[in-house]
Amino acid sequence: MTGCVLHLRGNLTPQPVTDETNNALLWNGEIFDGIQVEEDENDTQVLFNALTKCTGDDTVLKLLESIHGPWAFIYWQADVKKLWFGRDMFGRRSLLWHLPSLKDNQFILSSVATENQDFAEIPSVGIFVLDFTQPEVCPSLTLYPWCNCRWPGTSTKLIDTPGSELLRQLYPINSTNLSTKLDIKETLSSWIPSINKNLDIENFASESVLNVDQFLNQTELLHHILTSDSELNMLSDALIDVLQTAVKKRVTTLPRNYHVTTPQNVQTSDANIAILFSGGLDSTLLAALADRCTPPDESIDLLNVAFEQRPTFGKNKLKEKKQVKKKTRFPKDHSSSSAARPEIGLERIENGFDHLKDISQGSNKSDFEEISLGKSPDESSDVLNSSDIQKSHDTIITPSSHHDNVPYKNISFDPYDVPDRVTGITALGELNPNRKWNFIEINVTQEEVQKMRQSRISSLIYPLQTVLDDSIGCAVWFASQGVGVLANNRSHKIKSKAKVILCGMAADEQFAGYSRHRVTFNTKGWQGLLNEIEEEMWRISSRNLGRDDRIISDHGKESRFPFLDETFTQFVSTIPIYKRADLRLPRGLGEKLLLRLCAYKLGLFKTAVQPKRAIQFGSKIAKMDNRKEKGSDTCDRLNYN
Repeated sequence: MTGCVLHLRGNLTPQPVTDETNNALLWNGEIFDGIQVEEDENDTQVLFNALTKCTGDDTVLKLLESIHGPWAFIYWQADVKKLWFGRDMFGRRSLLWHLPSLKDNQFILSSVATENQDFAEIPSVGIFVLDFTQPEVCPSLTLYPWCNCRWPGTSTKLIDTPGSELLRQLYPINSTNLSTKLDIKETLSSWIPSINKNLDIENFASESVLNVDQFLNQTELLHHILTSDSELNMLSDALIDVLQTAVKKRVTTLPRNYHVTTPQNVQTSDANIAILFSGGLDSTLLAALADRCTPPDESIDLLNVAFEQRPTFGKNKLKEKKQVKKKTRFPKDHSSSSAARPEIGLERIENGFDHLKDISQGSNKSDFEEISLGKSPDESSDVLNSSDIQKSHDTIITPSSHHDNVPYKNISFDPYDVPDRVTGITALGELNPNRKWNFIEINVTQEEVQKMRQSRISSLIYPLQTVLDDSIGCAVWFASQGVGVLANNRSHKIKSKAKVILCGMAADEQFAGYSRHRVTFNTKGWQGLLNEIEEEMWRISSRNLGRDDRIISDHGKESRFPFLDETFTQFVSTIPIYKRADLRLPRGLGEKLLLRLCAYKLGLFKTAVQPKRAIQFGSKIAKMDNRKEKGSDTCDRLNYN
């Protein structure tokens, strides 16, 4: 056994952890609850001590199923010659296997693939054990499944799988001579709870809410929903509390005041926490709650990635010009709102430009007015892009920036002016102005992508190989590397030293955030949407969190997913689907409605009505290769040897 350690808790504990009887543990995970771990203890050592006290298979299984948090593990139980291994039910940590075949009798378990071997991701369907008690025969593999679990990517229950099909489902790459059995007598309790199937939707949303035309904007509609629906008002309060607890677990269990070595020309941020930050609903919610849970004197890194876009000409020129002249709307100021509305003040309105005055205070303009981005209401000159203003003045748009007298210049092409950069700066303007936010612009050239894809990223994405895996994998690798420029000081490179990165994955699956959910609702109604969301939770382990773990770990960092906190997912499962989302409402409002109400209560008024945008489109990496491809196509740019 060989292990590499990312030290985050307690004393530094080399792996594998062993004892005098030759028990050995490799642990890639975090114990947030379920097993008591004191603040100064290392959870790997605590788990190992507990495992060595187990007296039978049932006690090993009960111990592992009690853990709250992400994990993948390998444990050699020496006295009974059994090798235990597996992943948590959400698949938040990577574990691959190479099974023996007629041509190759090697059995390999690894977090990442080794060269010249075929690997597959171990499905997150339960806990496996290899029994070596009879050395004269091939060891047998037993799977103890999670209760009611499905095969990843399907709706088929694992316990309904015929014995002859079990191994093919487990390991579809090559045939193997390993004997395999399923032990359903010892099914494991699952942290994926049963969904609330209540569809008693009478009067849950009045027609007045659905008549969106009567409201000046979507922000006003959110305000109306909160004041007219007491249950949603209470649910949003409760959801904020549960999510904040999940975030707190993930921002407090980590080391502080550690040293990171960087090149001389690269500055190091002083933050202990980083967030993959697009300025979308999910990442901005996490930022706002991390602010509540982090000591006020600490900074937080916001990692915002953009991929180089090269100018096009001819027939696309008009399209580009239209994109530059984007409009933005300012919501009506609901000063009477009771729902924990902080005094954000529209003096920090769109993208932090203070020269755009609050049109709701002392202005003869209406409360709801179109204003060109980066331009005073009374100007009639060409619109300036926000990134051009930043370039001209070498400043970031932050909550405390002041640019009352900005001299405007001719529009220039900014290759990194991608949607996620624009929404990121907008969202930054809604976050706590008393916090030091390091908005790190991570700008990636086409040459950098091509170089790192071949030398590094392809091997981390493997055994996955689709166009979507390539796009998301590259975006997450560069973002989590955390090397860029501070937007308010572009003269020096900066590197995030944070070892923990909060990620907003899994909000869409629980709150109907994907476009396919709207399609399902339009064709199959509430019952169809309910069934789809229930299946989403069982499919979540195949949503490539293992891939993201391999990619982020490559930088010596750890991904943490508050939306997959066990207590949070259990709480969400009790909420009727029609209280989580209302897809009769328009895009940017109906999907993830309950999360949008939470964002509104936290003062994230513009973010609360941001429509969903996937990272590959928001960062523009999907456009970099300029090919017409489907996300499910095999990607010929991924070349793993």
